Amino acid sequence: MKIPLSWISQYTNISPLLSEQGAKPLAHLYSIHTAEIDGIEKIGLEDKVVIAKVISTRPHPDSDHLNLVELDCGLLGALGIVCGAENVRTAKYVAVALVGAKLGAEQDFEIKSSKIRGEVSEGMICSEDELGLQEERAHGIMQLERHFSEELLESKLGTPFYALEVAIPGNGTANYSFPLKDTVFEIDNKFITNRPDLFSAEGNAREFGAIFSLPFTPYNGKLPTISGKLSVQIESPNVLSYELISVENIQAGISPLGIDQMLRKSGIAPKYDLVDITNFIMTELGQPMHAFDADKVVGDVTVRQARDGEIIIALDSKEYTLTSKDVVIADGEKVLAIAGVIGGMSSAVSETTKNVYFEAACFDPVSIRLTSQRLAIRTDSSMRFEKSLDPTLARRALPRVFDLLKFLGKNGTCTGAFSYLDTTKVRDISITTDLAFVEKKLGLKISKERAEDILTRLGFEVSFSNLETVQKGSNSSANREPEGVVRSQYDEGGSGDLSSKDEFFQSFSVKVPSWRVTKDISIKEDLVEEIGRINGYEQVPNTPITGPFSIAEKNTSIELRNSINAYFSAERFFETYNYSFSNQNKDALVGYADDSNAVHIQNAFNVEYTMMRRSMVPNLLEATAENLKQQKDFAFFEIGKIFERLGENKFTEKKSLTGVLVGSDIKTLRTVLDGFLRAILPGMGFSVEQGVIAPLTKGVVADRGIFHPNKSGRYVIENETIISFGSLHPGVAESFGLSNANVLLFEVDYQKLSHYFATASHTFAEIGKFPGITRELNFVFSETTPVSTVIAKIASVSPLLSNFSVVDEFRDSVKIGEGKKSISFSFLIQDLTKTITDEEALAIQEKIIKKLEGEGIELRK
Repeated sequence: MKIPLSWISQYTNISPLLSEQGAKPLAHLYSIHTAEIDGIEKIGLEDKVVIAKVISTRPHPDSDHLNLVELDCGLLGALGIVCGAENVRTAKYVAVALVGAKLGAEQDFEIKSSKIRGEVSEGMICSEDELGLQEERAHGIMQLERHFSEELLESKLGTPFYALEVAIPGNGTANYSFPLKDTVFEIDNKFITNRPDLFSAEGNAREFGAIFSLPFTPYNGKLPTISGKLSVQIESPNVLSYELISVENIQAGISPLGIDQMLRKSGIAPKYDLVDITNFIMTELGQPMHAFDADKVVGDVTVRQARDGEIIIALDSKEYTLTSKDVVIADGEKVLAIAGVIGGMSSAVSETTKNVYFEAACFDPVSIRLTSQRLAIRTDSSMRFEKSLDPTLARRALPRVFDLLKFLGKNGTCTGAFSYLDTTKVRDISITTDLAFVEKKLGLKISKERAEDILTRLGFEVSFSNLETVQKGSNSSANREPEGVVRSQYDEGGSGDLSSKDEFFQSFSVKVPSWRVTKDISIKEDLVEEIGRINGYEQVPNTPITGPFSIAEKNTSIELRNSINAYFSAERFFETYNYSFSNQNKDALVGYADDSNAVHIQNAFNVEYTMMRRSMVPNLLEATAENLKQQKDFAFFEIGKIFERLGENKFTEKKSLTGVLVGSDIKTLRTVLDGFLRAILPGMGFSVEQGVIAPLTKGVVADRGIFHPNKSGRYVIENETIISFGSLHPGVAESFGLSNANVLLFEVDYQKLSHYFATASHTFAEIGKFPGITRELNFVFSETTPVSTVIAKIASVSPLLSNFSVVDEFRDSVKIGEGKKSISFSFLIQDLTKTITDEEALAIQEKIIKKLEGEGIELRK
């Protein structure tokens, strides 16, 4: 959202501050106190664009469209310029860019002395777009006499053009004038989603006043007496307030330069002045408004819910189909506008408009948000309405219509008005707290005067109780809390106490202003935040934390999750997050015959997600298929919940760990899973059964598993399956479009893994100061002998052995025998008290070979 600082100065005069400190320091201070300034735009930086008077024009002797123009630049003297604009012949006063002037948003277009078809041109006469006053291409040069008095221009010849002042209606009887030279702050909207008041010049001016302790004057227009009554029907429960006035005998026209520039600098393109009035008020006060051509309205105005299938052609010339969830403004025949979102072409103001309805309202923010999202229409109005506007703002903003009509010279007649306010939707909040509570939360002393000043400047009404103090240990009657005084919130331990505990602290009551109660201020902590941010969080002293600290209990659930993430990330697996939803067609592909044990979703948002997932496999395989379009080798893992119906109104949800490995072989997956169990469950033995059908997930049909029957296996701990793994079943692979890919899959029983993780013993040892020696040995042994058993036997040879890992595995019935496997083990030999020698390492290695060969485990030669 863009806010010109000239508009801020109408309510809080920051011009001296801007001149003294510059825009960047102001933006920084505003950012740390209120909301981040996303950008700073400076308009009219070039002083070499000056006001000039046209003395004469004549055709270029060697061109049929160029003119030779003689200019009077006051004290700068006369200039000769070649100009191609036709309207230069009728212009009296112009803005001329002198040689050396730099134009454009980036000041990247420098004016130079040039010779055009034999004639010297000492500058350039500028159009509105070249001056940065508008974005669209202008038709000809800017004729200053159309915007400023000739008497003023005559007195300003040769002076900077951007120093010229334009005017808008002031906050009172006099107009407010400001220079064309300006600075615009762009405020990041995401920081003010809970602050609808900051979507206005007035609201931001209030913040500047509080931050810099400057006087702030809010808009206080008075609504004139209107005798006539308008008939409006309020039929929608989503209307919080509604104001409508009828003004007759006014003619639409073009807004003067002051209003034009304020709107453009705020990011809004001017249209007709009657429409510009509504956008001006919205940007200035934060109240969206709309103007209807009253002659196009048939009968009474009605605010109601739309009828299903109703159609409106909106101001963006697009057709929209409405539902009964949308709020509309309608007459006796048609929809005039989608309430709070966009107006309709059927009642749009045009150059022929003479009678106007001006509307100011407040609608339910949720209703406006849903309509805006469903129709994909995002407007300045809807953006403000969905932030929860103050319902009383509509009535307060209405007098500004008359200020602007008077400023524009519109001498129309206000023939009628309608006013509605749902008082049940107007919140009135008062909060009582005390300075001790504020000081404790902030960690610094705040005086009564400072707290009151901050809150008052922000629009809160503050009233302090009479201060009474009571000493500890005095008689019982004195120990009773005085009326209106709140006991200090400090605990008796004294931790963080910045004020004396021997007294009651002065309480104060705060009435929250209407523009802050809708979704912002409701509890005393909110008041602490207001005081703290304006006072400055940088004022909070750096205080060392003191006092006893209790060691948090071990959270095995978090530790396990972190360990899993760390391990698979190190193995170059990417973690995925899929929807927790599925459908029966998808689940049937992985063996779920029916949906009898599925948890169905009553309000499913599409047919793809009609039930909670019973397995993470379908979504993970879909993600695999999608990623195979971009790459051939990758790995995913996902930790999430799966859901199952146990009976009538009985459900269960449990965690699951599932992963895929694409482009690798089963041996690589085994290495990954072996390392996983050793990392997660150190010291716990496990066995692997490979080449058999892996145990199937509960509910999976036995003859249609997710694993290939001859290329799958399982990891077993204490006769319980903890991991099922293998190649994807050909039928499943075909169903998910993975037939041409080598996809390996594994599923971990998370509950059992959690149990073993919580009970596993973790031994910590000192990190060795002396270098060790890494050795590798390859042993051949039976397929039925677990690798963990062999590792345990190796480890028993010497306490100097550690860091065991499987480097490689090999199977070949011809070379090593049927039912046997060859495993290469790596281990570290390290002495914590000295540097181990090669001779010592070799001796330990020989002991390992001798011990294993004595138990039938042969060293592979």
